[in-house]
Amino acid sequence: MAKDSHLVLVAHGSRRQSANQEVVELGLRLASLVDFDAVSVAFLELAEPSIPDSIDRAIDAGATRVVVLPYFLSEGRHVSEDIPELLKA
Repeated sequence: MAKDSHLVLVAHGSRRQSANQEVVELGLRLASLVDFDAVSVAFLELAEPSIPDSIDRAIDAGATRVVVLPYFLSEGRHVSEDIPELLKA
């Protein structure tokens, strides 16, 4: 079954797998709370999947609407510059 709307939760990423797993678990909990057909996670750096890979996977699964939700403590350089540049590509 195709998924029309997809939410991608984006975190920084860590070398510590346990930190990345926390984001994955948050994504799983978020899936039951939001009005999207699917929810996945992506990482800006240091972990996989990357933001472009997650977006590509959502589109490959049939998403016609992909929303990226940054999960950062504050609006630093990554949120205000790096992520918007990745999304433009």
